[in-house]
Amino acid sequence: MNADVIGIWKEHQTDSGSSYLRDNAFQNDWSLWADHSLIPPKTRKRIILLGESVARGYFFDPYYNPAMVLQTLLDTNCDEEFEITDLAKTDLRLVELRDLFRESLKLDPDAIILFAGNNWITDLYMSIDEKDAENIIISLNGKSINGIRNFLEDRIKNLIHEALAEFDYLSKENKVKLFFIIPEYNLADWLEYEDHFSSFHLTEDKISDWKKVIGQVERQKESKNVLKVLDLAEKLIAIDPGNSYGYYLAGKCYRKLGKTEDALFFFRQARDWTIILKSIGKPKILSVIHDAIISAAQQTDISIINLSQIFKANTEDYIPDKNIFLDYCHLNARGIQIAMSYTAQKIISILKEKIIPLQNLINLSKETGPDKKVEAKAHAFAAIHNAHYGQKYDIVLYHCQQAILADCQITAFLKEYAELATLKAPNLICKQYENIIKNWGERQYGGLNHQKNKKLMDIILVKAIIKSIKHEYPNFEQYIKMLRSDQHAVNNFGKINLLESPYALPHYKFFLGKRVQFFEELASTSSFFLVVSKIIPVKLTIIYRIPDAISNYENVRLRVNNREISTFSAVSTWKKTELVISTEYLLAGVNILTIQWPVHLRHSVLNINSTIDDIADFINPCFGQIHEFYASC
Repeated sequence: MNADVIGIWKEHQTDSGSSYLRDNAFQNDWSLWADHSLIPPKTRKRIILLGESVARGYFFDPYYNPAMVLQTLLDTNCDEEFEITDLAKTDLRLVELRDLFRESLKLDPDAIILFAGNNWITDLYMSIDEKDAENIIISLNGKSINGIRNFLEDRIKNLIHEALAEFDYLSKENKVKLFFIIPEYNLADWLEYEDHFSSFHLTEDKISDWKKVIGQVERQKESKNVLKVLDLAEKLIAIDPGNSYGYYLAGKCYRKLGKTEDALFFFRQARDWTIILKSIGKPKILSVIHDAIISAAQQTDISIINLSQIFKANTEDYIPDKNIFLDYCHLNARGIQIAMSYTAQKIISILKEKIIPLQNLINLSKETGPDKKVEAKAHAFAAIHNAHYGQKYDIVLYHCQQAILADCQITAFLKEYAELATLKAPNLICKQYENIIKNWGERQYGGLNHQKNKKLMDIILVKAIIKSIKHEYPNFEQYIKMLRSDQHAVNNFGKINLLESPYALPHYKFFLGKRVQFFEELASTSSFFLVVSKIIPVKLTIIYRIPDAISNYENVRLRVNNREISTFSAVSTWKKTELVISTEYLLAGVNILTIQWPVHLRHSVLNINSTIDDIADFINPCFGQIHEFYASC
């Protein structure tokens, strides 16, 4: 901890006292923090907000965020007695929060609000040492999925109790009142569980049963027979209680049946099982984190604002979903307003010893904004974010439509972005990207450019945009088809590398573990896009292998537009296979090629000296690897 630094702000002495100026040395991190060049000397009672991207107001910031809403609520009801100092930071981890808490005390706060917990699973993984790895390996080799979960949950409980004990000690020592806002998670409308499958703890018979039930689930997806799907979900849970997908399906079914408490239970189980080293890329508040914060706070003077209970009291069936969230954990305007209204009520009741009717605060919070253009962009950016991280068409379409409802002028942005996604060139050299930055800016969302060497074709997003703006641009769908054909059709180029990101990545994926330079599939199915402008036979050439494959493995299956056209033998050494897709299987436009990798019992065990990456790879096995995959005509 630097004596003269608070976050990205460095101390500067003035006649009126110490102020803190944003330091150019931290310029690369400025976008993660509040857009303030100066933290002035204290002139009123100071309340500091510390937290993560949810507290930052991700998708809205810097034009609208929780600190702004809270400041308005306190100003109106407390005669401008308090000032909010916003020190929330996107991607803030628990270890950083502890440092920032200590640094923030130099600002002489009267109260500190902690709004955090979503990123703490990262601290858990990074805290695992060699001895911990040995204990996990013993559980893995003993096929004890519960043993791993219990070990990880115990570890994160200890981290949380230790941190909150320190916060409580420092706040008492400095006579600072402490508040803690516990985040909530988008339980119903964030799906990340379909690809999660680990066979290390299952017998060959159970793996066979799993595949059989999954096949039945696929056939029932469009069925209105909720009880049948629920029965299949319960079978999946019985076969593999450590897999999130069965719980998520059960939650969806119970919600349709109107059994809210059952739905909540299964949605939470689906989320909570991802603690098994499966989902570092998506921040989330797990039940163990939620409960540990409450348990630790009960031994302190920390005042809790529990968003799970708050949203339960303010939503129709109190299941957190797209009506509160923009993605997995980031709140929409309504969510921010409800959360800050409860926070303001709690602060005023404790610091001013008076009770403000909650509805008065909620009504006032709605008057604080956001501006219609800011809200429209937030939903448009959420549509992009949801699409880029594997969400389904209906959610992406919902956010496109909500963006247009907020401000119909957003259609121009959506149209330009759809064109940009369809172009093969990197975004940074495209005129459309230049126009987007010029006319719409990127301060509100940093994900408008693609990841390095990972431009997506954004099939689902572009489809949702086309539907959303069809009334204003009725010929846009035909234009996109022509542009996509021009940029990507195998007919135009003679040969296409299907391992390039527009064809091999439907969305971004994050897993712990070691990665290789060639294509590696960590799910049982791989999907590729093949664009043809004119229906003619297309030749496929693939060099592939399956790590640890043995002679009794089933064949690899290749489907084109959901119709099986070929099978390959499962081999552990690189094998080259060539085949021709006949015209009867192809469509003019985008064709979906799917490779179904075999799922079998893994006979390997972990060495006692294995690293955390080795452990993650064991839990998230590689189903198949591809060295080359070309389409030609």
